Amino acid sequence: MGFLLGEPKLDREEFNQCLKYLEEHYKLTTFQEKEADIYNESLTQYMPSLATDSHSAKEMLKVAERFKKAAHLLLQRSKKTCICTRIGRSTTLCLANRLLQLHCLG
Repeated sequence: MGFLLGEPKLDREEFNQCLKYLEEHYKLTTFQEKEADIYNESLTQYMPSLATDSHSAKEMLKVAERFKKAAHLLLQRSKKTCICTRIGRSTTLCLANRLLQLHCLG
């Protein structure tokens, strides 16, 4: 049941698709934040001695390579979970409307 009269409604399948998209979105966001934290912590640790210490330079190269792989993986996974390809435009607009209402009520 909608909150307002005339509001577009999601059927069960569309609602489940939206939930699955949100779950994947939060997984990607969590992964992205974790990898960014690792990179930032490494910068803080190794940057002061990067130019003078070969160990720091090697460690920073490893961290940069990990960050590059993580970014590539994020792009691949985000393409697979793109809301525009998984659900229709009207459903996307309905989901946005529903989320806005839930945010305002919550």
